[in-house]
Amino acid sequence: MNNPNDDYTKDKIFSEMIARGEAIEELIEQNDQLSELLSSARDYINDASKKHVATTTSLKAENERALQARDAKHKKALAAQQEKHKNAIAKKDAVIAKLQTALKSLELTLASEPKDLATAPAKRKLDQAQEDELEEVEMCGKHRPHNHEFCPGRHEGETSIDVRVRLQGKTSGEAVASKCNSKK
Repeated sequence: MNNPNDDYTKDKIFSEMIARGEAIEELIEQNDQLSELLSSARDYINDASKKHVATTTSLKAENERALQARDAKHKKALAAQQEKHKNAIAKKDAVIAKLQTALKSLELTLASEPKDLATAPAKRKLDQAQEDELEEVEMCGKHRPHNHEFCPGRHEGETSIDVRVRLQGKTSGEAVASKCNSKK
């Protein structure tokens, strides 16, 4: 004889098994979806990684070319500047050599000329005239107001040469006429 409780229990167990089977099917379906998503994510990551490697390689190569171009440009500029300096030094050396040759020639000429004693007095007169020109001009002193432009005396801050330059082209009469002999 069949116990009705047994049928109820069997039905309950059977319905639980069906529910569990459906849950398992649902989990399998979700697992398949997650596997597809994971596979897509892996493909995306692999593509991104390949692109990154390609970009990095390209950038490194471009940077290397730029560095080589810059180094070549610097080397070329440096070589040009060194050549320019070398040429300038060669020109200066040539000028120095010419000057040394001219100096030796002049020394030889002077050594070979006889000493002329007749020119010695004339040279002494020339030297004395130059010394006279360089004599110190006396200070003007304290005078009443006068025209400094024609004054033959030296004023404060002036040198003897300044006085000669100032008086150059003036007649001695003009200079003397403007000199003030009376002191304050």
